[in-house]
Amino acid sequence: MPFGFLDASGTKNPDVFISKEAVGKLSKYWINLLKKGNIARLGNIILSTPDGDVKARKFNISLKEEHLKPALKESLDILREDMISKNPKNAKDLEKVFAQLEKMMDSAKIEKFLYEVYIDRDDYIVEDTVNLKISFPEDKSSGLVKSFELETTSTMWDMEKPVTIDFPAINKQNSMTLDELQKRGEFPEGVF
Repeated sequence: MPFGFLDASGTKNPDVFISKEAVGKLSKYWINLLKKGNIARLGNIILSTPDGDVKARKFNISLKEEHLKPALKESLDILREDMISKNPKNAKDLEKVFAQLEKMMDSAKIEKFLYEVYIDRDDYIVEDTVNLKISFPEDKSSGLVKSFELETTSTMWDMEKPVTIDFPAINKQNSMTLDELQKRGEFPEGVF
């Protein structure tokens, strides 16, 4: 599917998959959701940064499945609306993809969501980590995926230096070929 959304400068960029408006809606929704979570202050710590040690307060925010499932469904709705509005020629295929994603979410078990944040004395976030684990039943209702685990860490120092993204090594235990995915799931034709 050809995608081409406008980037921050207003130039059409095929690498930008969602609009700035959708990002704003998603951010607002998730920030409000995090405010409803179970917030625990875990004390003061010293973070080592390339510029030296920083005193910070550590907080954990955890959310339960009853908050997360509606949030993930709302996020899918925002993304669906945005992607279809930008790609009306592919609306039918996109609807099929999002229907499959919704079906997966209905059968999903959200095992863990934890947001860990470190805030410095000036009330700036200097580091945060998100841990999310979702599992799916072994039947066909989830389509292709048995489980999904995500851990991201963002550091807010060395802001004008190159970004490094570390991915785990890909092996047979944590990956499948495209052919294996298509054979195993109920993916709509023409998506790949």
